[in-house]
Amino acid sequence: MQEPDPKNDFLRSRAFRECCVALFVVGLIGIVVILPALANVREKSWRIHCVSCLKQVGHGLRLFAADNNDLFPMQISTNGSTNLAGGSKEWVGSTNVYRHFLAVSNELGSPKILACPADNQRTFAHSFTNLANQHVSYWLELNARDKDPISLLTGDRNLATNGVFLNNGCYLIATQQTLAWDGKRLHGAAGNIGLSDCSVQQCNTTNLGRARLSQPFATNWLAI
Repeated sequence: MQEPDPKNDFLRSRAFRECCVALFVVGLIGIVVILPALANVREKSWRIHCVSCLKQVGHGLRLFAADNNDLFPMQISTNGSTNLAGGSKEWVGSTNVYRHFLAVSNELGSPKILACPADNQRTFAHSFTNLANQHVSYWLELNARDKDPISLLTGDRNLATNGVFLNNGCYLIATQQTLAWDGKRLHGAAGNIGLSDCSVQQCNTTNLGRARLSQPFATNWLAI
């Protein structure tokens, strides 16, 4: 007669089944707890990357201005009718916002810095040759001046005015109009803004409003 195997008896026991269920529950709880934390880490990483990109964009725009009488590309003609050329002034008011960034391609170095990793509606361009709006996650303040270091220059495109999301286009936003971060896109109810001195600020809607009030111009003119 075969001797009983205690190991097999345990594997068939109720205690073993209960132990398996308990381990499963503990594992499931662990996953539920860890996943939001991982998502939060990922979002923070995206935000930091976005800040770095905006700093590089601001630096590129300032390099362009340094070579062109302190003017940004949107203030200089695309042709050679003056002593300055190679800008994007003719595209002001157009929905082809990428043209303003294309004008500083030499200063930017890579088109990949124009797309925020948190923006699931934008993709990275592999070269400036195929750059288009779908590769740009940032708006540009057309009123910006290099001589005004605290003036708004760039920022995340998840903006809304009076509760309406600002899609691709050119917008004049008066002081009395509200400007807020759209909570459904990019960084939620927050965003990043780049100033003309190349600095970048992470801010909520309240601080975005304060930044607007400190501008040397009353009306924002945004190319998004």
